Amino acid sequence: MIRDVAGCLAEVFGTEHVFRLGGDEFLSVGITGRQSVFETNVRTLRLLLSAKGRSASLGFAFGNTGKMTFEQMQKTADAQMYADKRAYYESHPDRRRRE
Repeated sequence: MIRDVAGCLAEVFGTEHVFRLGGDEFLSVGITGRQSVFETNVRTLRLLLSAKGRSASLGFAFGNTGKMTFEQMQKTADAQMYADKRAYYESHPDRRRRE
């Protein structure tokens, strides 16, 4: 699963922009000047993951230089990732991890 997710990230964002933070967490830093391109890349990533029969909780943030710090972007993406994860488990209650 980790290889599939990493491969999809690399296919969309390029290997030089994808980093494994640890475990099953990745970071991709995209350099693009247009938000529409970025949003298309995120949609493409979701489609690639789905085509491989994989799901992943995604968080993302688009920021222009000077408008948002890296830390703000990271917090935004992290919050979105947890919201994505909650939505997944709400629609797939049978897949909830046992505590």
